[in-house]
Amino acid sequence: DEKFLKENLEISNGAYQRCCTLKTKQFNQVASIYYQFGLEIQKVKKLRDAIALQKKMYHTYRRVAEQFDYEGYPYFVQQAFQYIHNHWREKISLSDIADALAINKCYLSTSFNEVTGLKITDYIQKLKIDWAEILLQSTTLKVVDVAFLCGFEDASYFGKIYKKLKGITPQ
Repeated sequence: DEKFLKENLEISNGAYQRCCTLKTKQFNQVASIYYQFGLEIQKVKKLRDAIALQKKMYHTYRRVAEQFDYEGYPYFVQQAFQYIHNHWREKISLSDIADALAINKCYLSTSFNEVTGLKITDYIQKLKIDWAEILLQSTTLKVVDVAFLCGFEDASYFGKIYKKLKGITPQ
């Protein structure tokens, strides 16, 4: 139903806006994007349009957040971030990223850790869990569905990682 679609899009828009604002501190730019999507949400009538707008919101907010994530990092680390953000819902490994960037995986691993203070696998898990937290707080999806949407094949493993990173269970 149209009202349900709009409500869920508004929830997503708000969640993306909060996350992007916290990450970038670009209040005016993010507020402007939020407002524009608010106008677009009011025009949605069909599920197909809602899905397309959801994807557009995700990619727009992600692009803004990425502009500020990578500043000051070496180029290949920036490329690693871009690869991770483009494939985070998939099962990706250090080897996958190194192969895509055509660099040595040990060099990538060491450099990424030195620059960010995180192992690549830890960063990927943190990214997935951060998005899971947003979905759990802003939707009525079941935990198992959120786990799947965030790239976890096993809901119990998702729960274990969520508790490790957030200090609470996903419920």
